[in-house]
Amino acid sequence: MLHFVHDFQFRNALFIGILLLVSTGCVPVQPVVQMSTAVPTPTVTPTPTIAPTPVVNEPVVSVPQPVNPGEQIGISIRVDSVAGVELSYEWSVLEGQGEILAGQGTNAITYEPPVEPGTYGIRVKVTTTNAVIERSTFVTVLSPDIPAPLSMITPSATLTHSVNVNETIQPTVVVTPASLSTFCPDTIARDTISTWDIGATEIDNVQPYLDAFESHRKRGGGFVKGDTIPVGVIITTDFGNGQSEAWEIYPVKPIIHFRSWGLFEVTRSFSAPSEGSCITISPPTDTLTTVPLADEVTICGDAAFAEGLATSDPLFSSPNGYVSGWITSDPATVTLPDGDTRVFEFQYVLIVEDLPFVQVTGVVRHAGKANTGGCWYPSSLSQYIFEDAKQDFCVKKTGGNVAVFYRVSASGFEELGTTATISCP
Repeated sequence: MLHFVHDFQFRNALFIGILLLVSTGCVPVQPVVQMSTAVPTPTVTPTPTIAPTPVVNEPVVSVPQPVNPGEQIGISIRVDSVAGVELSYEWSVLEGQGEILAGQGTNAITYEPPVEPGTYGIRVKVTTTNAVIERSTFVTVLSPDIPAPLSMITPSATLTHSVNVNETIQPTVVVTPASLSTFCPDTIARDTISTWDIGATEIDNVQPYLDAFESHRKRGGGFVKGDTIPVGVIITTDFGNGQSEAWEIYPVKPIIHFRSWGLFEVTRSFSAPSEGSCITISPPTDTLTTVPLADEVTICGDAAFAEGLATSDPLFSSPNGYVSGWITSDPATVTLPDGDTRVFEFQYVLIVEDLPFVQVTGVVRHAGKANTGGCWYPSSLSQYIFEDAKQDFCVKKTGGNVAVFYRVSASGFEELGTTATISCP
């Protein structure tokens, strides 16, 4: 019994002691433990890997040009890429410029151009992880009724001057009439044309003379819209669908015609607004003609470029005594003698004033030749430069192409307008 009493007293005393400690705010304190602070290991950000930009080649058209109306054409583009680089393809044509039938989103498409004769553009946009690259090509559709011309450049026609561009012009050169034009291979005597010189007449009177003209055309001489017609030939064409006197704005002399339709003599080279055919005018039989002096003619086509046009980088270099002219071309980069550079992303016409040369680089080639043309003018003919250049520009506009018109000199580049701002006949 005594043991129980002592145990009870001890527990009471312990309980009372705890109550006193709590009531007085005295609580046991935990010892402070010093914590060591660990230094975090720095995170190393890896250097990002930049994907290399692939080499995008020019589109390749699967068939020779010009093509026949209604013909479906394969067009492909090769990209020299590396493993792991993702590519996407987006092909496009302007409204009314044909239709992409198959292959959109891939590197090869099937394209169907319009049935109307003309030149039509196709663009492709190649997108990679770090770049967007655009390329373009063109397809020329031939008229079903006109034989293929002997010389054609797409999209702007090959430009020719008044003598064979492969000949070296001396101060006086005597050549036979047949060598004056390879574009219009047949010849007709001027004496014969003189008997046709009637001028404006009724429509029924024109056809017999056109039939007589065609009887002299044996070896070709057909041309299509956009071809450059050389000086010194007679042509049959319609400048305005027979509904106007549209021929008056072109460098031609009417021989016999009803409104804009009939026979005309070409007095200065120009771009054809519509299809037709041509014959070179020769003097009377067994006579010779003298080519004008070098300072009296324009120099065009291959002869206007230092190494010709069999390159993607043609050099528009002035012959001796020539300082001004104009260039017509597909998209390309143009560099002036002082290094000033302009990238043309669309077709362009460029008037060149008082410069010894202009370097064109990166232009598309077809059939081995750059889609570029140009003419140098002597000072005696310089007043025709703007007129001729604008005429080529208007051919591009009426053909539905997007183009820009520029002038360049020692002062640099000057924009004259675009197909959206310049009015054409």
